[in-house]
Amino acid sequence: MVQYLETKVDVIIVLAHISSEEATAIAEANPEIDLFITGHEHREIDRKVNGVHIVQSGSYFRNLGKVQMTVSKKTVTTQSSLIKKESTADLVKSAFMTGIITEIDEIYDEKASEVVATLTEAIDGSRGDTLGKPLGVVVAKTMRAAVPAADRGNTPVVAFTNSGGIRDSIDAGPLTYGEVIDVLPFGNTAQ
Repeated sequence: MVQYLETKVDVIIVLAHISSEEATAIAEANPEIDLFITGHEHREIDRKVNGVHIVQSGSYFRNLGKVQMTVSKKTVTTQSSLIKKESTADLVKSAFMTGIITEIDEIYDEKASEVVATLTEAIDGSRGDTLGKPLGVVVAKTMRAAVPAADRGNTPVVAFTNSGGIRDSIDAGPLTYGEVIDVLPFGNTAQ
C-alpha cells in the first residue's frame, strides 16, 4: 500500500494507535513514510527510524505535539516539538471557541444526567486483568442484543469487546447516560 501511495501523493503520514515497536517495524519496512504519529503507549516519543519520523506526545493532554513539515521537490523534512500544557496558561481564550465548547457542554450535561437503567448491584470493570470480568460480559451481551433479531436470520451473532475499551466500573443504583460514556468513551458501534 505504501509503495502504491508513494506514486500518487507527495507526503505519506500514518496515524495509528499501535505500539512504538509496531511503528518501528512498519517504518523499517516502509522508508517511504514521511511521518508516523502513534499514541498507544502514553509516553513521549520523537525519533527517526529508517528515515521515518515517529512521534507520540504523551498522555492526558499534558502536551500538544507539533510537527513542522517542509515539502520541496519530493523531499520531505520534519521537525517536531512538544508544547507543554503549563506553557499555555497565559494564552488568551478564543471567545468563539469558548462559545462552542459551552454549547456542547450544555447539550452533554443534559443528556448525561438522563437515567437509562437501575442496577441492583455494582458491576466490576476495573482495569488490569479483565478476562471474564463481569462488565466485559455485560458489554458483549448488550452489543449482541443490540443487533435486531430480523438482521440475524439464521446466522449466529457473536459479540466481543476489547477490555482496554472499558474504562470504569458501574455502581449499584441509577445508571446515567454519562456513566455509560465513562465506561465506554470511544464511540464504538455494533453492526
